Amino acid sequence: MSMDRSTLRIGVSGHQQLGDEATLTFVCENLRELLTTYQQQARQHEWDILAYSSLAIGADQLFARTAIELGIPVEAVIPCSNYEETFSSADTRSEYHRLLDYCRQVHQLSVEICLEETYLNAGHWIVDHSDLLILIWDGRPPKSKGGTGDIASYARLRLPNSEEIVRDIVERPESVLVLPTGQDQTVLMAEEYDLGAGIWQLKLPGGRAIDPTPDGLRAQAEKELREELGYRAGKLEKLLDFYSHPGYIAHKVHLFVAQDLEWDPLEMEDQEEVRVHTLTLDEALAATRIDYRCDPEAALALWSFAGRTLGRK
Repeated sequence: MSMDRSTLRIGVSGHQQLGDEATLTFVCENLRELLTTYQQQARQHEWDILAYSSLAIGADQLFARTAIELGIPVEAVIPCSNYEETFSSADTRSEYHRLLDYCRQVHQLSVEICLEETYLNAGHWIVDHSDLLILIWDGRPPKSKGGTGDIASYARLRLPNSEEIVRDIVERPESVLVLPTGQDQTVLMAEEYDLGAGIWQLKLPGGRAIDPTPDGLRAQAEKELREELGYRAGKLEKLLDFYSHPGYIAHKVHLFVAQDLEWDPLEMEDQEEVRVHTLTLDEALAATRIDYRCDPEAALALWSFAGRTLGRK
């Protein structure tokens, strides 16, 4: 292929089980029609044409067979080193090897064992390297990670490299958030008036991290807890780091769990009015299900803590 010619690259993603005989016939006819049309368009523009497939049973192999029959070069995208072992029968393995022998090039992804994440990455590779993607799909959400629905979502959101997107981002300093826990699975929460929403909400103590180092974050968490709720933590443990509203706000939050609490208050900031509530964990979780009752960061903290300590989902 000369370097001055363009290439139309077509990828595929689809189901392994394509349905009954009538459905299979419908898919075969439409797939052949599509590839024939794209092949003719490529010739009209003096483009080369290329097909990408992972050669899995079902849609991938059907796509590869059709492309080969039409004289379209196929390149295989192999998700992992033990990919051959994922074919459950001698017939499906034989067809895999037969198609593999026809492939002009094999792209072996650097993963040893095939997992759901592996198939997802292979699908992303095909999308990233394709100009067109053919989906042989019933339009339903995937049954597991890496299904056709995941690849459709990824392809829909992928932006061309040449397109520049300008967005406004609000940058906020890193902050700490503290979940105080008492005896017998109780938690302490602060109720404050939210000026933006115009309501009282259950929240957790926290504030801006002046020093974002591990020691600085811990010291800030201890200070916020003593100022807002009046307790010192005998034990302070990191639970989770997360981004708050990452779509438009650059704000990293460091969540700590405070245990072995003892009364040792610091002076509160001026004009800060806080009502302190002692709740069972179940009561606190129930509050997250009430409209506008619980701050969303506090809700995330509560459910993360409950999932870790009680195995809840």
